[in-house]
This record gives sequence, structure tokens and C-alpha cells, in this order.
Amino acid sequence: MFSRFSDKEWSFTDCSSKVIIDKLKLTQAFSFDDHFRQFGSITVVP
Repeated sequence: MFSRFSDKEWSFTDCSSKVIIDKLKLTQAFSFDDHFRQFGSITVVP
């Protein structure tokens, strides 16, 4: 995950969240982390 997105400044937790979000096919996430908006595959709430 880190090598695929090496242009991003994502932490281990960000990458883990991305893997779980993709695996569970989630479309929304509640987060104040701006990195979630960079995932592109989900809508971030609030």
C-alpha cells in the first residue's frame, strides 16, 4: 500500500483504513482526517 501511494503522506493507519474500506466496499466514512478525502472512493462525513 505504501509503495502504491508513495506520492501521498499517508500513515500506516491511513493505509490500513483504505484497505479495510475497499475490502468492505464502504461508500461513506465519518472522519476528521483529511487523508480520507484523498482516497477518492468514499464520501467523508462530516
